[in-house]
Amino acid sequence: MKSLLKHWGETLLSGMRGRFSEREEAEALAYLIREMLDIPAREATILARTCASRRAKLHRLCASGKPEQSLRRLKRMHLPLDVAKAARTFETYSSSVNLLSLPFTASSIHLLVYLFHNGQRQFRFLNTPLASKYLRPLIVEAEDGGGVFLSAAEMVEDSRGRRRGEASATTYVTFPDHQLTRADTMWRTQFLDEDYQFSTLEPLLFLRGCGPLLTLGGEATGGRAHLDIIAYPAPPPADGGAESDVSALLKWLGERMSVLFRLAPADVVSWEYVYARSCRTRARNTVMKLKEVEGYIQAWRSTGASLNAETYAWSVKELRELQGALHGSAPRPRATLG
Repeated sequence: MKSLLKHWGETLLSGMRGRFSEREEAEALAYLIREMLDIPAREATILARTCASRRAKLHRLCASGKPEQSLRRLKRMHLPLDVAKAARTFETYSSSVNLLSLPFTASSIHLLVYLFHNGQRQFRFLNTPLASKYLRPLIVEAEDGGGVFLSAAEMVEDSRGRRRGEASATTYVTFPDHQLTRADTMWRTQFLDEDYQFSTLEPLLFLRGCGPLLTLGGEATGGRAHLDIIAYPAPPPADGGAESDVSALLKWLGERMSVLFRLAPADVVSWEYVYARSCRTRARNTVMKLKEVEGYIQAWRSTGASLNAETYAWSVKELRELQGALHGSAPRPRATLG
């Protein structure tokens, strides 16, 4: 009896912790959604609660340690993507190699798991924090290399190996909404009417022959969002491409994902990661760091340290000029929650 009561108590405590965590997550998400979509606070709050609930359900499925049961439950989720239809569309773009670049959404997870378990292609998944948390538990890496998770550098190297004569049909899967690479491989492009930093991995793979490039597109019919696979309208250039090709491809991806984020925001899993990629957010964070440095200098001076007055004045002037420059380069200000 005691063990039964203990079990019930632990279950109750676990449920309470989960609900509290979900409520905290929803509050943080509401701010991000309002900032990014520029919508009223009440609408953002409702969306955030739906997002947090769906993500919690996804996480429970992925962390259960029972892949088959998780897959059955995943199929029962109401998503804006008809996975079977999208899989048929995907097949029309099949070739020896293609590139599937998806925003990280519940629909994307379901589609990738479906394609992996219901096709003959090999898959190379970009290993991001979200892919590791939500996708990897549902896709068991096969010894024959049917599905493996790679870093960006490993994915590029693998694509080079294919051109040396690998025969199997392969799909490279990337997540342009949240993947990160080194600063010198990020590219500024438009997303949700603002400047964001996107990785150049997709252009690099595409311009080196990994095509066609596919992603999710969407439209609203009957008051509901409907998603499907769509293809980048240009083939990989024969000459290896130029800077303008990189810009055009990332602009197209940014536009397609902007449509999806507005059309099916409750489906999105990557809000925090995407928000951090905003040039406005990065500028704001840098300004805060500069203010912190200025505060350290002022505190140091107030302790009576032998800080040369001219050096102090120059340091404060430079720091404030940098802050002003960052404020001036940031996109239009948005209303904050209050």
